[in-house]
Order: sequence, then C-alpha cells, then structure tokens
Amino acid sequence: MLTIDDLKIRTFRAISIVKEDFQRNPCLFLSEGDLQSRLFLEFSKQLPKEGMTGDGDHKTNYVHSQISYFEENKLNKNKVDLVVVNPDRFDFKNKQIIKRKGYCFREPSIVIELKLCKVRESLGGLLNRWREDLEKLKRLKIKRNDSIFISILFDKFNLIEESVINQLKTEFNGIEVMYHGICYV
Repeated sequence: MLTIDDLKIRTFRAISIVKEDFQRNPCLFLSEGDLQSRLFLEFSKQLPKEGMTGDGDHKTNYVHSQISYFEENKLNKNKVDLVVVNPDRFDFKNKQIIKRKGYCFREPSIVIELKLCKVRESLGGLLNRWREDLEKLKRLKIKRNDSIFISILFDKFNLIEESVINQLKTEFNGIEVMYHGICYV
C-alpha cells in the first residue's frame, strides 16, 4: 500500500497535469464534472488500479467521487467531489455505518473539492460559491486532522487577484487553496 505522502505526491502530480490541460485548452472543460473526470483519468495513470480492503474480503479503488461524511453523528448530504484513500482503509463489514452509507473508511484521506468558473459572473458570486466549499472542508478538517484537504478553483476569466487567494489561504489555514486561471499567450 502507498503511504499518505505517496498519495499526496501523486495527487499533486495529477492536479498539475489537469491544470496544464486547462491552461492549454480551457474548452476541454465545460462543467465541474469534466474536471472530475479528467482528474479521475489522471489518477488512474498515477495510482494502482485497485487494492485489497481492510476487511480482507473485497477490492476497491484508490479514488472515489461524491463521497459523504458523517458530521456530528449525522450523514452530511453535501458530498465531496473526490477522495483519495488507500483501499486497505476501507471496511465493508461495519454494519452500523454500512447500513447508512454502504461503506466506511479510516483516515487519512485526501479530500478534493473542485470549482469551475465557466461563464463570466460577479467576483462576489464566485467567491461565495468557493467559500461554501472551503467552509465545508473546514468543518470536515476539525474531526479529520490526519487528512489532506484541497480546494481548487479553475477560472476561465481570471477574476481573482493573487491578494484574494492569499487572504483565503490565510483564512482557511490547513486547507490547500489552489487557483488556476488561463494563461494568455
């Protein structure tokens, strides 16, 4: 199995490749689903296909999409876009949790939220949408300190200045805040 550091290196490599694709040709990405799919494709190149689960009876992937978490003993309906976790951290036998989710896993994991600014919108509206994701990750981080949280905004209009990004990085300390705009040649 890969260590969390190995997973982190491979995750950032996959993100870097998608960032380069986005900057080279933003028209490849028409929706956040396209970003998820492209990142998932890159993960399939960076990570083993699947691995044995901790319960020893199943195999699963390293990357999953639309994963829900428990917050304060309630299942949060706000799902995260992508989660990278070693298959050996999964358990499909824990009946209490399985009854509500179908699976459970132990930390650490890498949690990724994606945003795409695909049409020109107000800066305030875009920042509000992004802040919602950041707040969700902040709440999750409180109980999952061993995990890595990443929020990435891909912006086709270069709406956000570096000072705003730096402010968000300070405000949401402990969350990897990434911003990728278009590079004009």
